[in-house]
Amino acid sequence: MVLRERAKIGFRDIRKVVRWGKTQVRMVDANDDGEGSDLVPYHGLALIDSAEVDDATATAIAEVSQSRYGLKVMLHDKKGALVDIGRHLGIFAPPGHAVGNDARSCSFQEVSSRALKRAPCAGV
Repeated sequence: MVLRERAKIGFRDIRKVVRWGKTQVRMVDANDDGEGSDLVPYHGLALIDSAEVDDATATAIAEVSQSRYGLKVMLHDKKGALVDIGRHLGIFAPPGHAVGNDARSCSFQEVSSRALKRAPCAGV
């Protein structure tokens, strides 16, 4: 379950959250009842409608806000999620460990100089 959640963050695609470039946006005013569909050309950043965002992509969104300076979309840390997945799958060795050819890891502190040649991580 945790690995699936990390994968949602690690393999997300920002294009599922925002559009940029030439697009169309609906204009609203203070008295808008939400019924109009006045679409106007817009060149910039626009959010994808939340109804169109799938659950996996929504999980990866950390923050959406708008201020007088513009729109802000923050996603969770993709690199951190990918590193966690890599560690879980044994792609990365933890600090202080080496990975041998047989993919077993051993701690440098546990290996004496005499046993180094017999250690599973010998030759690394």
